[in-house]
Amino acid sequence: MSRAGLAADRACCAGLLQGNVLIRGTNPGFHGTGYRYMSWTNTNKLLGSYAGTMGIKTGSGPAVGYCLVLAAVRGGKTVIGTVVASSSESTRTADAEKLLDYGFKK
Repeated sequence: MSRAGLAADRACCAGLLQGNVLIRGTNPGFHGTGYRYMSWTNTNKLLGSYAGTMGIKTGSGPAVGYCLVLAAVRGGKTVIGTVVASSSESTRTADAEKLLDYGFKK
């Protein structure tokens, strides 16, 4: 399966999982005792800057460029989409904003 196909599959799964949120703040240690605390750097610039964004998954690679599976909610309407083959992280964000704006206008 191509990376673009994988991104489309993730968008489809996002639609199926809508409303089913699983969150864990800690991960069990390797031996089942204690916890490991991990930190991640958010690469989805829509989070915190585009109202209603829930995020989903960012990605990038030489063959497919910068990609994003995204979801946002406004006024009870959910828009789910995929951005594939953007030339940079900033272009990916701009492409996603245009896609969401278009979806919310429909």
